[in-house]
Amino acid sequence: MSFIRLCSTRLTTGLNASRSVNPMLRVQPLVKTSRATMIGIDQMDPQMIKDKPKPWPYKTKRHFQYFHYLLDLDNTAARFDPNSKIVVIEGNKGSGKEVVAQALAKHFGLHYMPEPDLEDMYINHNGFDYRSLNKYIDPQVQAVDERMYLEDPHHRGVHWMKMFFYKKRYEQYIDALAHLYNTGQGVILERSPYSDFVFTEAMNKSGYFSDNATDYYYRVRHATIYDLQRPHLVIYLDVTTDYYYRVRHATIYDLQRPHLVIYLDVSPEECLRRIKQRNIPYEVNSKVLTKEYLQVIGDEYKNRYLPEASKHSQVLIYDWNELGDIEDMADDIEKVNVDSWDPHFEKFEDWNLWEEDLWEQKRHIYTNTKDDLVSNMCVVPAYDVDELWLDAEIAEHRDKIYENMIPHYGVLPSFDPQRTSLLTRLFRWKLKHREWQEFIMRRPFF
Repeated sequence: MSFIRLCSTRLTTGLNASRSVNPMLRVQPLVKTSRATMIGIDQMDPQMIKDKPKPWPYKTKRHFQYFHYLLDLDNTAARFDPNSKIVVIEGNKGSGKEVVAQALAKHFGLHYMPEPDLEDMYINHNGFDYRSLNKYIDPQVQAVDERMYLEDPHHRGVHWMKMFFYKKRYEQYIDALAHLYNTGQGVILERSPYSDFVFTEAMNKSGYFSDNATDYYYRVRHATIYDLQRPHLVIYLDVTTDYYYRVRHATIYDLQRPHLVIYLDVSPEECLRRIKQRNIPYEVNSKVLTKEYLQVIGDEYKNRYLPEASKHSQVLIYDWNELGDIEDMADDIEKVNVDSWDPHFEKFEDWNLWEEDLWEQKRHIYTNTKDDLVSNMCVVPAYDVDELWLDAEIAEHRDKIYENMIPHYGVLPSFDPQRTSLLTRLFRWKLKHREWQEFIMRRPFF
């Protein structure tokens, strides 16, 4: 029986089933964080909501891990409720992830994070668009976005564009974990760094991303993702290779995996129909978005990602060739286990932290060390990947163009002498850590 069919069978027949467990063999965590199932926001106990600590302003105020823990000033787990989960909606291009994610976010009171794009990297804090300078610099270091890729998949800058997409997914997932730990509010995302490789494989098999670059991608992934936690639930909507794997391998084990993955299963033919229906010219006319390309994405999801995700997260799979009832999907979610841990299996092990100081440690990592986590991408050498190895003269020329043509280039807005007084800068000696983190992320290179 195929993995997709097996999961579909379990979804329709196993939601009300339960297995007998000897209570003497069940190991209870020292810190009780939430119940094992999610509930609609309208069913949440008002008193429980009232008793929760207020969200910590983590974007503007630093979280001092051990100081808060030792003095019991800000208990992390006290903010958690049944819906304090990471949920990921997965699926092919045109599968309808956005509509499903927004509807579930409203039903469960989750923070919705749309799929990231490269705008945050290519438009700086002052609103300047790096792409406007592409004509002055070498194609290999141009700021290539998705539109440019879909119009010209053989552009020399496509290899870096793919690495940047992984970087943005990685950053967003860290932000999702930081939000969960500091506010207690669950987060729902469209795709994650764990599933990003399905696009790398499609690009590689279509001849747009080299084998060496793909290997590098997986090395970077491995170097970064260890410190992240997996989602509680993954929902799947089915509609330069070596270097990529090096980067992926170097990054992804820093994360905690989702609690829930929801996959929307849509055929390539239906995906293409929906892409044409939404009528975005560079998608409709793209040489990239073919039936074969979308088939590879779907196959990578079903044959590789979903079986692996099911070991650590709850996975729900829906046939979404015809749009289903999202209320029925919400009912399914309320019936499945997205938290309870069996010490003999891997599922949800990322989230079963036994003491409060372990929650504090994770919170500190995701809140205060985002730039350190992302910097793991830089420790993976690319000297053996021609498509990603930059000539010093090309890089120097790009930097000079940016310095000479971008106003206030490389200057943090709050410390710019042309826009703030000396007195203001003197009294701003303590930089808001998130301001600096977001500043250094807004640039079209590692």
